[in-house]
Amino acid sequence: MSKRLIKPVCISIGDVAGISPEIIVKYFNNKKKFNPVIIPTPYIVFQKITGKIPARFEMKIIDRLPRELDENVVYILHIDSSIEKNEVSEGKLTENVARLAVDSLKKGIELNLNNVCSGLLTMPVDKRAFLFSGERFEGHTEFLKEYTHTNFVTMLLWSRRIKVVPMTRHIPLKDIAKNINVADLDKVCFQLRRFYKKINKNREPKIAVLSLNPHNGEEGMCGDEEFEINHQLKILKEEYIIEGTFSPDGFFGRKRYREFDFIIGWYHDQVLIPFKLLTMNKGVNVTLGIPFLRVSVDHGSAYNIAKLYKANINSFVYAMKFIEKYGGKW
Repeated sequence: MSKRLIKPVCISIGDVAGISPEIIVKYFNNKKKFNPVIIPTPYIVFQKITGKIPARFEMKIIDRLPRELDENVVYILHIDSSIEKNEVSEGKLTENVARLAVDSLKKGIELNLNNVCSGLLTMPVDKRAFLFSGERFEGHTEFLKEYTHTNFVTMLLWSRRIKVVPMTRHIPLKDIAKNINVADLDKVCFQLRRFYKKINKNREPKIAVLSLNPHNGEEGMCGDEEFEINHQLKILKEEYIIEGTFSPDGFFGRKRYREFDFIIGWYHDQVLIPFKLLTMNKGVNVTLGIPFLRVSVDHGSAYNIAKLYKANINSFVYAMKFIEKYGGKW
C-alpha cells in the first residue's frame, strides 16, 4: 500500500443498532481506491455485519494513530465501550448503543479540532441517544455547536438540485413561531455566503426566503410574522442577493427553487419535505459555522430495516464525495 501525507476522513459510527455498520461495509466493498479513513469505535460493531456481508477491503484496528496512513485502508480507532455483539443491528436503542454513538462523535470532533482529519462524516443517531447517554441536545447540529464552542450554526441540506436551510430544527410545530428570531437571518446568510464562496470561486449566492404562514400571511389575516421578516429582508438586500418572502406552495409548485442557490424556510418539514421529494438518498446534511467540515447522510438510523440488510447507501456515497471534494477548503 502506498503512503501519502494526506488527511484522512473521520467517520463517527453513529447508532450501531441501526444500519450504520451495514452502510459502511457496503460502501467500502465497492471502493477500490480511497483516502485513508478513521472510524472511532471498537471493532466488535463490525463483527456481526461482516458475518453477513464479508468485508472485501482492508481494516486495521489501532489504539493510536500512526504518523502515516495507508491509502485504501479503513482504520478502526479503538475507543472503550461496553457494547455487546448482540446489540448491533438489532433495531433497539440501549444505553450502550447511545453512549458509543456519543463517544465516537466526541472523538471525531477532537480529531478535527486538532486538524488531524479533512472533515467529519457523522452516521445517523436516534435523537433519544443523546438523552440516554446523559447529553441534552436535540441532535448532531446542537451537539457540534456546543462541543466546538461555536456561537451560531446553520443546518444546510445540500444536493445538486436543491439546497435548503430550516431556521428552526427539531422542535414541535406549536413552538416554531415563538422560537423564530428574524435577526438570525443575517447570520445564516453570512454563513451561506462564506461557504458558497469557498466552493464557487468567490461567486455570490442567490438566496430565497419562504414565508412562515400560508399565503404569505395574507396581509396579517393568516399571521403577522411576515411583516417582521420582510422588514429584515429590506435591510439584508443591501448586503446579499436575497428575495422573498415566497409562499411555499407556489414557490415549489412553480419550481422556482431552480432559480436560487439556497432556500431558507422557517421549520424542518417546510423545507425537508420538498428536499427529500426531489433528492431522497441523494443529499447531505452540512453544518456551517463550526471550525471544520461536517457532513452527514440525510436519513435516520432505520431500525425498521436493521435486521434485513437492505440499506440504501446512496446518501453515504454523496456524503463521502462531498467531504472528499470540499474537505480541503476549510
